[in-house]
Amino acid sequence: MECPRCGFRQPEDLYCARCGVSIRKALRRRYVRWTMGLLAAASLFIWGTLTFVAWLDRTSKPPSQLHLSSNRPKAPTEQGPKQPLAERPSPRPKKKATKSVSSPSLHPQETPSRDLQAKPSPSIPPASTEPMAKPKTPRPSEPDPEEQLRRWAALEWFDQGQALSDNSEEELGFYRRALEVFPGFAPAAYFMGVIYLEWGDRETALRAFRRFLRYATPEELQRYPLPETITPEELENVPSPPQ
Repeated sequence: MECPRCGFRQPEDLYCARCGVSIRKALRRRYVRWTMGLLAAASLFIWGTLTFVAWLDRTSKPPSQLHLSSNRPKAPTEQGPKQPLAERPSPRPKKKATKSVSSPSLHPQETPSRDLQAKPSPSIPPASTEPMAKPKTPRPSEPDPEEQLRRWAALEWFDQGQALSDNSEEELGFYRRALEVFPGFAPAAYFMGVIYLEWGDRETALRAFRRFLRYATPEELQRYPLPETITPEELENVPSPPQ
């Protein structure tokens, strides 16, 4: 091994034989320095990128209208050269205003009356050209990850019980563990009912079959049919299984 501080080579040890530094602490300090250097370089790169983008955005914008109007040259006025005060002509005297008698119009039809003038038609708003928003369709709810994990664990216990298939207490224990992990695992409840029915415990078997009917999917109902000795009236009189 090589000391990260002085570079001395020696066999594997906790401390350097030359400088006495702890190898683990020295390696940790080197890792911290490298990490801080990378973070500083990344921050400088991000700051430079943002500055360059801001400069491009500023230079690409057109000048404001105020700036254009201030730099626009003014048109020359058509006034002549100013005359001195002595050479200016005296202002003409103002004439008195005389009332003029308006003569009657020879063609009265040319001036329509105020009542006959066309009234402005009410403005009709233009039809909107925007496309109509489509109704949002509800998205299917995603399965709960924790529930999915518990279902997979129950399936593992169920598969171990199916591997035995001897209607024994051990097989029944695997189905009980599957229902403890995930109470809604219908296949385990079905085979529990089959085992209890084989043992002659009809009441417990009916409870297991009722749990199966409560949580089973249509595919599971088609795959695992109830025994012919079980009637619907018996399942209705059995109390609900505990949750």
